[in-house]
Amino acid sequence: MPKYEVKKGQQGDSILFIDGMQSACPFVQPIPMQGNMGQIQIMRLPCTNICPLASYDKNQWKIRCHGSLEILTIEESEEDVLDSKIIKL
Repeated sequence: MPKYEVKKGQQGDSILFIDGMQSACPFVQPIPMQGNMGQIQIMRLPCTNICPLASYDKNQWKIRCHGSLEILTIEESEEDVLDSKIIKL
């Protein structure tokens, strides 16, 4: 059974992670980019809550990519656990 997590992106969006790896949207074409040593790298865009086919609410990620609603249960990430243990004065 895969482990689903959600982490914040650079623009404040929520990004879906599957088994610790960033997800990839199957509908957006990969973008070729130049790497550090001049070689070509392929960049894939992740599944985020900015997409009109996805939504995120507390511990559920809902996607409609396949024409039907699929609900993924999100596990609490280590970052969330660490934040909850910090006592703010």
